[in-house]
Amino acid sequence: NEFIEAGFAVNPFTGNSLPIITFDKSFDNEVYSMNLMDCPDGFYTEFLVFHNGIDPSRTICGTIDMLWIESDGENRFTYTDDWKTNSSEPSDSKFEKMLPPIQDLFSNKHNDYILQGSLYQSMLMSHGFTPKQSAYTWVKNYDKNQLTRKPFKFMFDKIELLLKDYNNVNVC
Repeated sequence: NEFIEAGFAVNPFTGNSLPIITFDKSFDNEVYSMNLMDCPDGFYTEFLVFHNGIDPSRTICGTIDMLWIESDGENRFTYTDDWKTNSSEPSDSKFEKMLPPIQDLFSNKHNDYILQGSLYQSMLMSHGFTPKQSAYTWVKNYDKNQLTRKPFKFMFDKIELLLKDYNNVNVC
């Protein structure tokens, strides 16, 4: 894509220009390193992340569409964005509630995407990173010229409840 051809990408949250980090993969869903703190500062696409605090046989993982890693001395900061291509803009409807343990939240795409982004940042935190900012971006009609970026506040309290619930589930 055009990011890789240019060799750098601007972090929309900070305005900083960062090198694009690519690496050879033996297969599509391959992690950069099992120690994610080994990842150099830069911009990553389709970044596979996993939770470092869960038994590896049951770990949770996901793919972050866009990840920026920036350091300030010993502090490693992360910024994420996930593109959404729904036919209509994700809404913040208030019709139904989610299931326990997060039954106080309304069940809608907006909250789904915030939870997803918060989980990604929680997984990065489990490796030692400090989350700074995240957003999801709605791409209208798959047209990259019609983007609506939706920054959000993390829902780490909800993620903690979900992970606790997940860890209490017995697996055969």
